[in-house]
Amino acid sequence: MVKLSNLATLDLGGNQISGNIPQSIDHFKRLEELHLGSNNMSGELPSSLGNCTNLKTIDLKINNFSGDLGKVNYSALQNLRSLDFMRSNLSGIIPESIYSCSNLTALRLSANHFHGEISPRIGNLKHLPFLSLVRNSFMNITKASHVLKSCRNISTLLIGKNFTNEAMPQDEAIMGFQYLQYLSMHHCSLTGTIPNWLSKLTNLKILSLFSNQLTRPMPSWINSLDHLFCLNVSNNSLTWEIPITLMQMPVLKSDNVGMYSELEPSLLDPGVLIYGANPS
Repeated sequence: MVKLSNLATLDLGGNQISGNIPQSIDHFKRLEELHLGSNNMSGELPSSLGNCTNLKTIDLKINNFSGDLGKVNYSALQNLRSLDFMRSNLSGIIPESIYSCSNLTALRLSANHFHGEISPRIGNLKHLPFLSLVRNSFMNITKASHVLKSCRNISTLLIGKNFTNEAMPQDEAIMGFQYLQYLSMHHCSLTGTIPNWLSKLTNLKILSLFSNQLTRPMPSWINSLDHLFCLNVSNNSLTWEIPITLMQMPVLKSDNVGMYSELEPSLLDPGVLIYGANPS
């Protein structure tokens, strides 16, 4: 067999590959890119994956694994930039060792069976602009809102289909998120009202709060979000007429609407397209 000790990229995504990831994966000492997404892989993740210390990208989305992420110790993966386990049938809690990957710029765990609360250690991910936790069973949205603001560079935060029947956080101390452009808290059946702390998200472009149980009128501050061009609050229990302030949103008054639709590629998450706006 040809030795592949110098292999830097392994891309077998989008095939019909089945079976487990072998424990011998760590024989690829120089591996930087691992793409095994959109296959039929199963079994538990091999603990040896944590020995591939040169990895920058792990893409295992859309498979049928079993067990939890804790089988792998991620602490040594200090070069890791992108970690994608979307729709991989994984369960358990997010292991604390993931928060040691301080150079992560994209973390997608959507459409799995994760549960528990979001750890305060997620604030260690100082360079993280993209986080998707859609369609899991996370709890305590108030705590999550406080700890997630510690991810100082986050621009896309997708946490819909979690926190079922909890109250929408109203704490004015929820501040930060100064770079946030896309916030999705859809399909949570959240109760209460649209909170005032959202008015502080001055760079927000997309706000998705659909399919909750929010009440009262649309807040008057909505037109203060100068960059907002997509607002979805459908399937709630909002009352009264459409407010005049909504008609005064900058996107409706601008002659250059195109400037509002120049989204970063990271804002497009298949986990949302499949499980958010078009739930199955």
